[in-house]
Amino acid sequence: MLNYIVRRLMMGVVTLLAITALVYGLIRNIPGDPVSAQNAMNVDRKISKEMEDQQRRLYRLDRPWPVAYALWMSDLARGDLGTSIARNIPVARLIQERVGPTLLLSSASLLLTYLLAIPLGLWSTVRAGQPDERFLGTLLYMLYSLPAFVAALFLQIVFAVQWDILPLRGMTGDQFDSLPFWGRVWDLFLHALLPVTCYTYGALAYYTRFIRANMQEVIRQDYIRTALAKGVSPTAVVVKHAFRNTLIPLVTLMGLTLPSLLSGSVILEQIFAWPGMGRLFFEAILERDYPTIMGLTLMFSLLTLAGQLLADVLYAVVDPRVTLD
Repeated sequence: MLNYIVRRLMMGVVTLLAITALVYGLIRNIPGDPVSAQNAMNVDRKISKEMEDQQRRLYRLDRPWPVAYALWMSDLARGDLGTSIARNIPVARLIQERVGPTLLLSSASLLLTYLLAIPLGLWSTVRAGQPDERFLGTLLYMLYSLPAFVAALFLQIVFAVQWDILPLRGMTGDQFDSLPFWGRVWDLFLHALLPVTCYTYGALAYYTRFIRANMQEVIRQDYIRTALAKGVSPTAVVVKHAFRNTLIPLVTLMGLTLPSLLSGSVILEQIFAWPGMGRLFFEAILERDYPTIMGLTLMFSLLTLAGQLLADVLYAVVDPRVTLD
């Protein structure tokens, strides 16, 4: 396994170089640059042509993009992600500030998804073909077909505008700093309730149907029929025997969800004005903030590669028959 991990890490380094070089080349060839974007936003404080040229030299915008990319890689080798052009603070610190809000939503959503999807998927397998299972399957299919941004707007209209029982936007209220500890927890819970709901329902529907579909294949195997013929209850067969053999595809999905823990959702974080990673990425693109875009791209790529490696390693843990060569 050690040799396999070393090979995957070497492949990961090559992949990261390819991804970051491609993204850097693309953003450098997008019309406009950070200096012109900042100048367009600050209509009241137009800077001179000489100042613009000076800023372009400072941010290496006067260099060809391959040279600028090589310089960025040189800084990265020293552990420096650069400084945000739009905010004039280190990119590493900026990412650190935005990770917490996104992690709060994504971890809560992921936890709820697995806590609900696994028992619902097993229950759907046991109750396959029954009216209650068909109703649940139809409901999950409808939820999976509903775009999250549509649900977000609908929930805002109902719960925040018409009923006025939940906050409309933001992560905390205006009086958050003056509240006691449990008051802050409750305020944060109320603000996170709608975003977490929008994060969760689509994944819940998908994972439940995914588990059910895999379980339907497993319960047709001969060893399942043998266990049933020996008098083992259908529930015990599903939970103790069949479910273990569906863990490999489930582990694959779990590994691929690692990037989403920190990447966030651009659309949902914009709708709810949630100060997370997705919103930061959207703002960085609008501002042509190259160092921030590259820092986020690097982090998302690392998480994706780490998630794939983690899934491969977990295969051997879940099923001893799997070998990593």
